[in-house]
Amino acid sequence: MPPSARGMPSVAMEHAAWLRASGVEMLATPFESPLGGLGLRASVAIRPGEEVIRVPRALLLGTEHAQRSKIGPTLVHPAMVAALKRDEDFRHYGPIVIALLHERRLGVNSSFWPWLQLLPHVPPTPLFYSAAQLDLLRGSVSVNALLEQ
Repeated sequence: MPPSARGMPSVAMEHAAWLRASGVEMLATPFESPLGGLGLRASVAIRPGEEVIRVPRALLLGTEHAQRSKIGPTLVHPAMVAALKRDEDFRHYGPIVIALLHERRLGVNSSFWPWLQLLPHVPPTPLFYSAAQLDLLRGSVSVNALLEQ
């Protein structure tokens, strides 16, 4: 029986409560997929072009947040600026990755803590699989390509 059926809030409902308390407006109801993960299901008929979700800027973990945060000075350090200039992808995503790591390090003191708890602790990719997990994939194209690297 799912937790919400026993009267306990589900992860999706707890997250939805945090979103709403943080000023998020949505015409959808969060749900937990039986296949894993969270999603949104329309709670009313939605017309073409109608806004489905509105998220306040303060709730966006992006470059602006990173620059305003405690780690902002690190992002303008000459060594960081040089690293950002060298790699096109890192230039765009580097500050966000650094901000995400910083917020995760803050733990419960992060304003993003409820959201951070939803993220996997280890990326779900074969790069981080154990030997036993890789053995289950033996013979597949993906694991052969991975082992060749």
